[in-house]
Amino acid sequence: MIKSILKKIRLPEPYLPPWGMRLAFGTVVMFAVALFLGLLITTTIREDNPSDAQAPSIIMGAAIGSVMALTLAYQYSSGIVLKKQESSKHYKQTVAQSLGLIPSRSRPLWITSLAAWAVAIALDTVTLILGKSDTSLPLGLDRMDGADTLTWIMAAVVFIVLRPAAEEVIFRGILYPIMVKRTQDNVQAVGWSAVLFALFYFIQAFTWDVSWEVTYWSLAYPLIIGLTAGLIRAHTKSTTAAIFANSMFGAFLIMKALLTLA
Repeated sequence: MIKSILKKIRLPEPYLPPWGMRLAFGTVVMFAVALFLGLLITTTIREDNPSDAQAPSIIMGAAIGSVMALTLAYQYSSGIVLKKQESSKHYKQTVAQSLGLIPSRSRPLWITSLAAWAVAIALDTVTLILGKSDTSLPLGLDRMDGADTLTWIMAAVVFIVLRPAAEEVIFRGILYPIMVKRTQDNVQAVGWSAVLFALFYFIQAFTWDVSWEVTYWSLAYPLIIGLTAGLIRAHTKSTTAAIFANSMFGAFLIMKALLTLA
C-alpha cells in the first residue's frame, strides 16, 4: 500500500509553473506581512492591544490578511502566466493549471478530505496521551470563551475557508511545484514546503517563553498540516485537494473549540 502511494506521489507533475523562487518566497513573505497588517487594522479600529489582542481582533485580522494575501498571490502568479502566454504562442497552460487548481488525478476529494480529518483526530488523540491539555487551542480560538455568534461564524469562515485557501494556494500551489523543479523529487518538495510552512507559523508566534503549548501550535501542528496537505497535493496533483485537506484540520479545531468553550 505504501509503495503504491509513493508511486502516485512520485508521478511527474502535469503542470509546472513559469515562475521561479523569487515569486514563491515573495508570496510567503507577503502573506506574513498581510496577516500582520490585518491584525494592525483590526486592533486599531477596535482600540485593542496588538500584543495581546482579543479574539474578534485576531479572527478579523486573519480574515483580512488571508484575503489580501490570496488576492495578491493570484494577481502576481496570473500576471507571470499571462506574460508567458503573450511571449510564446505555443504556451497554452492556464493560471488554474499552473496553480494546481484542477480536479484530483487520483482519489476523489471526499476521500482525501476524510483522510485529512482522520489525521487531525489521530494527532489530537496522540498529543492528549502525551500530555497536551484537552482545552488547549491555537491563538484566536483560545480566546473565544464568551464570544458572540457572529465571532464564532467568522472564526469558522477563517479556519475552514479563508486561511486554508490562502495557505494552500501559496504553499502548495506556488511554492511546492517550484520545489519540485528544484529538487526533482516530489517527496523532498513535500518535506521542504511543509518545513517552510511550519516556520511561517513559528515566526508569527515566536516568543522567548517556549512551552509545550507554544511549540505544538506554532511548529509541530502546522508541520503535520503541511505534510498531510503536501502529500495529498503530490498524490492528487491538485491544490484544490490540499485546500480541502487543510480545511478538515480547521473544521476539527472549530468543532473542538465549540465543545470546549461554547
